[in-house]
Amino acid sequence: MRNKCFVICDSEQEYAARVSALLAKKTGYQIHVCSSMKEVHRIAEDKNIGVFLIEEEFAAEEVQAEETILLVKEKYREEGNAVFKYQSFENIFSKILAVCAGGGQTAILKQQLYGDCRLIGVYSPVNRVGKTAFAIALGKEAAKVGRTLYLNMEAYSGWEERVGKQEQYTLADLLYYAKQEKGNLDTRLGTMVGYMEELEYIAPMVVSEDLKAVSLEEWKELLELLQSRRIYKRIIIDFGECVQGLWELLNLCGEIYMPVREDKESYAKIMQFEKNAGLLGYGKLEEKIVKLELGRDILKTAGRIMRRKEWKDDRGGGASRKDSAGA
Repeated sequence: MRNKCFVICDSEQEYAARVSALLAKKTGYQIHVCSSMKEVHRIAEDKNIGVFLIEEEFAAEEVQAEETILLVKEKYREEGNAVFKYQSFENIFSKILAVCAGGGQTAILKQQLYGDCRLIGVYSPVNRVGKTAFAIALGKEAAKVGRTLYLNMEAYSGWEERVGKQEQYTLADLLYYAKQEKGNLDTRLGTMVGYMEELEYIAPMVVSEDLKAVSLEEWKELLELLQSRRIYKRIIIDFGECVQGLWELLNLCGEIYMPVREDKESYAKIMQFEKNAGLLGYGKLEEKIVKLELGRDILKTAGRIMRRKEWKDDRGGGASRKDSAGA
C-alpha cells in the first residue's frame, strides 16, 4: 500500500509555503506544494493523496484524493468541505481535522506518545481562593515540557467571560465523541481543543444540569480513554462540587492541589472535608493532597511546583504536603 500524502495546490506560492511549514509540525503525512494541476496529477500517479487542499481556481479538475478541501476567498462561502483561506492556521487545521475525522482518517496527526498520562486534580472546599486561575497557570507551566490538557468540571465556570469568546465545542461534545468514535478520538480531539499559549483545553459545559447528569462511570470511561491514547503527558482537572462521583474521581488523580486560606472559616471547611474523607473511606486521599496558599503570584507558585523533583521524574509521593507562595 502506498503511503498517504498531503497536497496543497495554490497559486499564491508564499501562502502555500507558509501553510506547508505549519502543517509539517502537525501532521505525519508527507507534504507536497504545487502551483499547477499538472504537478498534482504527477504526484497522484505515484502516491495516495490522503488530503488535498486546493485553491478554488483549480477546483474544476478532478483528482483522486480521500479528502478534498477547498480554499475559498470569501468568509461567507465557508461551508461543507470549504474553508476560508485568510484566517488563522489553527482554524484552518481544525477544519482539516474535522473533515478527516468525518472520513475516518485516523493517522493524520503527528503525535508524540508518552509512557503514561498523569491525572492532576485541582480542588478546594474553600471558595474564592483562585482555584481556576491556579489550575490554568499550572497547566501552562506543564505544557512547556509536555503536551497537557485542561478540563474544567465546574457547574458555573464563567468560561466565556474568562476567555472572551464563545466556544464551539465543550466537554459535553468530548463525552459524546468519546462514546461514538473511540478509535478516531485523537483526530476528533484536534478539532475541539482551544489553546492558552501551549496549554490545550476543552471548554466546560454551559448548562450546569448537563454536568450534574454525567455519571461517574461516564467520567471514568472518558479519562481512561484519554489516558490510554498516551497523547498527553498530563491532564489537569479543575473540579467543582457538582460532579457525580467526586471522591472517586479525586482518588484517580496522582496528586491533588488544594488552594486554601489561613483563616478560621477556611480551616473549618478543610477539617470537615478531611473528616468526610475518613468517614467515606477516602482517608488516604490526604497523602495525595498538596495544600497551597497562593498569595498574589499564582504563576510563580505553579512554576515552583513544576521544578519539584517528582514532577521532573513524573513520580508521585515524597512531596511536601503544604506549600505557599512565599516559600
